Formats: sequence, structure tokens, C-alpha cells
Amino acid sequence: MKKNLFYIVISFCLAMFQAMAQNLPEQGKIPVVAWHGIPMEKSADIFPMMKNAGIDIYLAKYKDVATTLKILDIAQAAGVKLITSCPELKSDVETTVKRLMHHPALYGYYLKDEPETWDLPELGVWVRLIQAIDKTNPCYINLYPNWAWGKERYAANLQSFIEQVPVPFVSFDNYPIVEINDAPSILRPDWYRNLEEISDAAKKAKLPFWAFALAWSHDLDSIHHYAVPTLAELRLQVFSDLAYGAQAIQYFTFYGAMDENGKTPVYDLLQTVNREVQNLSGVFLGATAVSVWHTGSHIPDGTRQVGKLPEAIKSLTTSGRAVVSLLEKENNQYLVIVNCDYRNAMALSIDVDASVQRVLKDGTVAPVNKSTEQIEGGDMIIYTWKNERSTVREVWTKEQANEWYKQWGWFRGCNFIPSTAVNQLEMWQAETFDPATIDKELGWAEDIGMNCMRVYLHHVAWETDKAGFKKRMNAYLDIAGKHHISTIFVIFDDCWNPIYKAGKQPEPQPGVHNSGWLRDPGDLYYKGDTAKILPVLEAYVKDILTAFKDDKRIILWDLYNEPGGSNPYGMIGENSLPLLQKAFTWSRAVNPSQPLSAGVWTSQFPNLNNYQLENSDVITYHTYEPFDSHRQAIDTLEMYGRPMICTEYMARTRNSTFEAIMPLLKAENIGAINWGLVSGKTNTIFAWDTPMPDIAEPPVWFHDIFRKDGTPYSQEEIDVIKSLTLGK
Repeated sequence: MKKNLFYIVISFCLAMFQAMAQNLPEQGKIPVVAWHGIPMEKSADIFPMMKNAGIDIYLAKYKDVATTLKILDIAQAAGVKLITSCPELKSDVETTVKRLMHHPALYGYYLKDEPETWDLPELGVWVRLIQAIDKTNPCYINLYPNWAWGKERYAANLQSFIEQVPVPFVSFDNYPIVEINDAPSILRPDWYRNLEEISDAAKKAKLPFWAFALAWSHDLDSIHHYAVPTLAELRLQVFSDLAYGAQAIQYFTFYGAMDENGKTPVYDLLQTVNREVQNLSGVFLGATAVSVWHTGSHIPDGTRQVGKLPEAIKSLTTSGRAVVSLLEKENNQYLVIVNCDYRNAMALSIDVDASVQRVLKDGTVAPVNKSTEQIEGGDMIIYTWKNERSTVREVWTKEQANEWYKQWGWFRGCNFIPSTAVNQLEMWQAETFDPATIDKELGWAEDIGMNCMRVYLHHVAWETDKAGFKKRMNAYLDIAGKHHISTIFVIFDDCWNPIYKAGKQPEPQPGVHNSGWLRDPGDLYYKGDTAKILPVLEAYVKDILTAFKDDKRIILWDLYNEPGGSNPYGMIGENSLPLLQKAFTWSRAVNPSQPLSAGVWTSQFPNLNNYQLENSDVITYHTYEPFDSHRQAIDTLEMYGRPMICTEYMARTRNSTFEAIMPLLKAENIGAINWGLVSGKTNTIFAWDTPMPDIAEPPVWFHDIFRKDGTPYSQEEIDVIKSLTLGK
């Protein structure tokens, strides 16, 4: 009876599991291409066998256009397509394209494999000639791997190709598993760097990319040998390509699967891998690789260590090296983990929330029922969950960001709060909003050539008086505009006092830097009822950005000042990341015409930094360090290729001075926004960690430029500023 009961329970559980499993949506199939290797005279026999192996596109050249048309007929009968070429495609473009373009078996035109840089102008002309006649079937060109095209020149060569040759996708080959001098095979150390470079360039150009796996054993030269691939080796290549966002898989060559003796052992392996690929087209086809990381103590050159994972993934560790990719597709997110070891299995330990499901190799979606999985050599495992975000705009490309920056002159200005306000609420609440002081003090800024102010908002001022708050924002912008000053608005902030309330604000503590400054949202979010406050914060962000999304007086939205927090009121640390992510999500849902950013400011929080730099349209940063350290910060951030604005600098007692830093920023065309403008209730003339309650002002001011009566702290500084801003 117990034995029968056991089988009844097992059968019931299996039935329940099958009932819960769902299929991925059908959205087409990932193109799978085989390069040459089929003798022309055997095409009719081998094309069906190729298709049976899961390959539906064949790439080959033929001796003339007449032969090409015959092979196209054979391909059509077998249900496969050709990427093909013949000499007439070059010598008589128009006639040849018109003869081929309407054939139902034509996939595209094969123009060149591994061009040199000097080939690119001519290839660009050729592609345009073909596309002028046939706008449907693509031109195909395959690029060198980075080790053959020069690793240090590769990114530049790739960009040059994209700019000069208008193909609709980028294809490259790199066969990573190689034997050197008869030693056991290794994984080329530059392969993942190549995937990073291709994926990044294609994404920025808004093009898909195609990648390869090696199916044919051969000698590259007298030193390098490619052996017959194993199933694990094929999986590693194909699944890594897909994890990086590849939209087609290519095999070099079909001769590796079928030679003069018939099928090789590789044939069945290709069939297995291709079946898995097509079962998972619902994951990979049309997906965007949001982030790709690597696990392990030594990650490959050009890649990133796994950082802060999505909220749905609570923890993830692997016993060996793995690729971890976050893919996004419509309203779904996918986490793909590929075992980089093609010889040994790897243990994966993962903790997920209840929304996460497993995507199985047959394309079904089922509940997660284990926290520890074994991933076989070269294999992968996939998790999925619904994306809570609305459809949002993407991060600007470098080109978009730099084009935006060109329309403005050099940004220079201050972090601004009127001298009559102790904090953001006192600036923005109706009872203490002070347009007369704002007008007067922005006039002083205009007189010394300032053209940009960074101004903090606060959600409580909005929550208590939404319409009035926006009217006051508009009044401020009118005043700033009268003085030819643009504005950067700051939304959230993790600095200083974590507790606050609307109404009358506390008086400043004598000699204490920013004694009344407020975090937003502070403890209300981090120690309060998160579920209650989040809808308020979302409504706040979306309302403000919607109201001013196309306002030309606003140059940038700074979504979160110094996420992670600062002493003396305790560090929030990387617990700020979820709110930072939401701030970007909410803002991109509004799709403002102005760029979005969140400035990096400390090396303590690498996961925050990575997210800020990856998601900012324009790079913003803070540093109060002296010249050499500031120079190093610039050198580090320049690698992102985006415009930069230093949104906080100038602390005299730390040797961050106008005389030292402002000329550097102007020379580098980096926006220069110091803290602050007029000495007032914020007490920022006193240093952060040096309270002086017994004196009216310190012997050396920490921040600020003017006294309340408009006299400068230092006329010499004013002269330096004006020489840089006004040429006086």
C-alpha cells in the first residue's frame, strides 16, 4: 500500500508540474547558418540533410549567376535559403541583383569575408549600390576576430566599419577553443573581450550581431590546431554568443558535419544544439543584453565581475567561471548562466523570489524547485520573470549624448540655494519661497559669467502642494532664464538629515556645515513603510518630469545625489540601488527630452557606480580632491566617451580651488558646477567635519563665493572666474 501510495503521489506531482509548465511564445526562429562545404553537384542530396540538422541558411559562392540560380531552385525545394554570391554580383551589380532578388530562396548577398580596413570605402559603395535596387535582402560581410584585426585597434576598426558600410547586422568570427603546440585545448583569453566589443558596438549602432561556432577540425597554422568539437564545446560557443545578444548562429563549416564519407560525429551534435537553440528562440530572438557579467576569481580581459543583480535574484554563486547575462525582451527579463568550463560541471547556488521561473531546454517555463543546480560543461541554465517596468526609452547612445552637448556652450555654475533657506523645503514651500533673493543672487552669478545652476527639489514640498510647487519651480526657471542661466534639477538625495517634516524648518546650528539639509526620501523609505512611500515617490518623479519634460530652461535631470549616503548620519550604502533603479525607470517612462544622470562620487560602492555609469545619458561626477586626483578621475571617466559635467567641486581647505580646477575643466570641456554661491543659512562656508560654533565665518571658507551683501570672499577668485567665463 505504501509503495502504491508513493507512485500515486509521484504521478500526481508530475501531473501538477506538467500542468504548471508553460511554453515560451512563438516569435520566429533564430537564423542558423552553415558556411560552405557542400559540393555543388550534391546540393539536392545534402540540403535536406542540412535542414534536418537544424540549419536553414547556407552560405556559398558559385561560379556564375546561372549556376547560382540553379542552386537557389534546389534550395527552395529543400526548404532552405542561401546567402550567396557570384562574380557578376561585382562586375554587373544591377543586372545580377535584379535576376536574384525575387527568388524565394534568396536570403542575402555575400560580399566579403574578413575585409581589411582599406576595403571599407569600396564595400560601402557596393552595399549602397545593391541596396538601391534591393531593399529587402541584406548584404552580408563578416569581420575578423580581435586577435587578427589587432586588439588595440579593434574597437576603432569596428566603429569605422559600421560608419562606412551600411549593412543591417554585424557579423564576426572568433573560434575560441584551440590547441597550441599539441597541448590540451584552451579557451582563447580574448574571446569574451571580442564578444563585449561586438555587442557594445552593435547595441550603440542599434544593429543586431551574428556570431560563430566552429564545427570543422583543421590547422590554423603550424602551431594552432582546432580539434573536432565536443557537445560541450559547441554549447559553450553557441550559448555564450546568445547570452551576449547574438541574433544568429553560424557554423564554420558544414564540411565538419558532413564530409566525403557522409555524416561525421559532429552532425548529431549540431542537431542537438540547434534543436535547443530553436526551442529557446522565445528567449533569445529579439532580446536585448542589458548587462553581461562574469563570475570567478579571475575574469577575462575586457569583462566585468558580476555585480548587483536584479531584485528578483536575491543571491547567486558558482563553483567555477560563468557568464551571467541579463536579457530583456518586451515585458520579460531572463537571467542566463553559462558554464565557461567545457570539461567539468559547475555548481550553481541561487536564491530567487516567488516571481521567478525556470526556462527549460524544451522551451517550457516551469516553477523553480531547487536552490542548487548543476550545469554541465559548456551548458546553460535560464531563469525568467516579468519586467515590472513600462516600456521606456533606452539610454542615449554616445552619439546622441555628444550631439546634445554640442548645442550648449561650456557649462559653469554653482549648486544653488538662496541664502535665506536652510534646506530644500525652506526654499520651495510657499511660506518661505523667496523670489526676490533668488533674483538678486542669480544676478550676481550672471555678473561673473555663470550660466548653469544645480538645484535640489524635495518630494514633501511637492506632496503638500503639488500645483503650487510646480508654479514655484516655473517661477524659479523664469528668474534663472532672465539671467541667462540654465538649470539642473536634483530629485533624490542621500546626504545629511534623514528625518524631516513639512512646515517651519529648524534654524541652522552655528558653525555647522549644512545642519538643516535633508535627505530625500531618507528614513521615510529606508526605515519606514516602503510599500506605502514608493507610490508617492513614483508619482512625484513622473509628475515633475512630465510637467517639465520639454522645458528648454532645464538642461539635465540629476536623479539621485550621492546614492549610498554620507556621514555623520549613517551610510545607506548599496541599499540605495533599488531606489536608484526605480528613479531611472520612472524617469525613462516619461521620456523627457533632457538627458538623465546620477553622479558617481565614491569608490566605496562599485555596484552603484556601475549602474550609474551604465544608465546615465551624460556622465556626472563629484570630487573635492586637488588637481592630480581630479585629473585621474577625468582620465577614468573619459573611457565612456560621453559628455561630462562635474556637478560638485571646490573645497578650499582640500586644495580643490577655482584657480586649480576650473581651468582644467574648461580645457577638457567638462561642465564645472561648484558648491555653492552665497554664504547663508546652509553654513557651507564651514567644512563638513570642522564645526566652528563660536565664530561668524572661518578664516578660509570651505564653499561659496559671495557674502549676503554681494561682496566676494576673494576678489582674486572672482578675477580668475571671470577670466575663464567672460574672458575678462
